[in-house]
Amino acid sequence: MNCPSCRSQNVQRVEMAWATQTRTGAFVGADTNGDVFGGTTSSSTPLAERIAPPEAPGHVLTAAGFGGAVVLLLLGLRLESLLILILAVAAGIVGGYGLVQQRAAHGTWELARARWRMQWICLACGATFTPDAGVVSSTVIDAKPVASIPSARRRALPSGPITRDDMRRLFGGTQPK
Repeated sequence: MNCPSCRSQNVQRVEMAWATQTRTGAFVGADTNGDVFGGTTSSSTPLAERIAPPEAPGHVLTAAGFGGAVVLLLLGLRLESLLILILAVAAGIVGGYGLVQQRAAHGTWELARARWRMQWICLACGATFTPDAGVVSSTVIDAKPVASIPSARRRALPSGPITRDDMRRLFGGTQPK
């Protein structure tokens, strides 16, 4: 396979290039008091940072809303306060809203991750591309928001993880072997 930008054969899947440019490790030590400590560390090259996979959606709003609802509910019951119980219901609503937003963002993230896995990078010129799609970019291609997918294709989105066949069906193109 050749890079569509510079025609070099020095190409690699973005996923593999990212993995080879990222390092993780663990460490264990002891302080002067004899207390043992440990942790993990990671480092990556500028290339790995540029071609990193899309980040998964966060859970902060959901966790804060439901966590706050539980705390306020227990506090409201203990103090027999109607105002605190109303605040607990409001916090629960915020948690529910966060859950709905999280599920919507997860579908978009699945698409972005599937598209990221289909990309290749030229190690000669730095262009990223999707084979057979004629797409060349100097940065990793972002996923289309779900709303920008035509409605007939949007109805065809699977409920579970998106496979290569799903990507071909939704966006066209073929995947090299």
